[in-house]
Amino acid sequence: MHKKKNEMVVKFNSKPISFSILSLVFCLLIVCISSVPVYVMMPLDLIDPNTGQLKDFNKLASQVKTVASSGVDGFMIDLWWGVIERTPKSYNFEAYRKIFNLAAANNLKVQVVFSFRLFSIIFLLANTKY
Repeated sequence: MHKKKNEMVVKFNSKPISFSILSLVFCLLIVCISSVPVYVMMPLDLIDPNTGQLKDFNKLASQVKTVASSGVDGFMIDLWWGVIERTPKSYNFEAYRKIFNLAAANNLKVQVVFSFRLFSIIFLLANTKY
């Protein structure tokens, strides 16, 4: 492999790879300028499915502070509709409102996944510690 002007040759797994210095600079600029948002998934069992209340607010507050101090952009949380609407047309967002307030207080963004599946609620009920 012959090296051309303004070209760099690097060995990767003993195989030479060539690319222009300009393309290397361009790639480095893209990596340095742009960033990919990073979100952490919150535990699935934060809210008691029987009561619709947070299981342990203090533990959650500690976890959210830890997440915020790690430098991530935010967290993702499942919003279990069967927990919010326990009876038809009666909605209780209290637990989720507390979680969202914790996120805001720690300058974190929240990605919400609406979970409507019946087996999701069954999973939560089966894994709830009484």
